[in-house]
Amino acid sequence: MIPRGVLYLLTLLVLLRQGIAFMHGYGHHLLSIPMAMWQHAFILVVITIAPFALLARLWWRPTKAIAWWLIAAVAAGSLFGIYFHFGPPNPDHVSTLPDLPGRKLFIVTAWLLVASEVAFVVPAALLWRLPSQDR
Repeated sequence: MIPRGVLYLLTLLVLLRQGIAFMHGYGHHLLSIPMAMWQHAFILVVITIAPFALLARLWWRPTKAIAWWLIAAVAAGSLFGIYFHFGPPNPDHVSTLPDLPGRKLFIVTAWLLVASEVAFVVPAALLWRLPSQDR
């Protein structure tokens, strides 16, 4: 069983991250950044739907396994964002953005996404310390 405090922390972090991701998506829109279909699919499924679905499942029947799936989905989204925003030059990289309205929003939210995703280390550490009783 997962303590309520960890559930509340995961919920807060998911809602915060999704709010930042929404604003980041608006920055994408303002800058008309092109993305491949698979990137859109990844963002929709792994970054947008999975955290909410896993969070709902966690509140319905809290298990460590579901909490770890949630943290894994956030980690996958984080690696995706870090690669495309700060990795090799591409249209989504923070250094290649045109000087248009939305540029500052895009850059700030890219960094805030990384910070909000790193914050998932706290509940992960708390979960790690719990005895495994999932069935």
